[in-house]
Amino acid sequence: HPISGGGRVSFASDGQIYLLGPSRSVTEIPGQDGVWSADGSRFAHWDGLEIRVYDAARGTDDLLTRIGTGITEAAWFKKDAIIVYAGGGTLTATESGQPESKSQTTLATMDAIYGFCLTSNSDQAWIVGKLGHGEGLFSLKLK
Repeated sequence: HPISGGGRVSFASDGQIYLLGPSRSVTEIPGQDGVWSADGSRFAHWDGLEIRVYDAARGTDDLLTRIGTGITEAAWFKKDAIIVYAGGGTLTATESGQPESKSQTTLATMDAIYGFCLTSNSDQAWIVGKLGHGEGLFSLKLK
């Protein structure tokens, strides 16, 4: 499937993501899906259990975090300094810098999170999920 954003062309197929560079070079990285940073310089991608960040300028692909449950979705937050991701019924924020110096914060815990999106000014998350006997669209104010 195609992946849009960051002014770059990329697509995912059979557990691999293909990134088309400006010189028509193709970079292949493992993953099920991903999202470009706003400036198109970094690409956060996940394979279900870990999130990695590919830096297009440096050509590096660093592990950001690994969890024991499936990662279903991720988004850049706060001018690409933080990555918010859903997995295992939690919505978590983690700094997108070097893994040894990052911190993580649980933003929400629910029975299930089916998907989420951040508002364009990144002050609110909309979560589709289940909490107790309620299932639907939930709003979470972010700082």
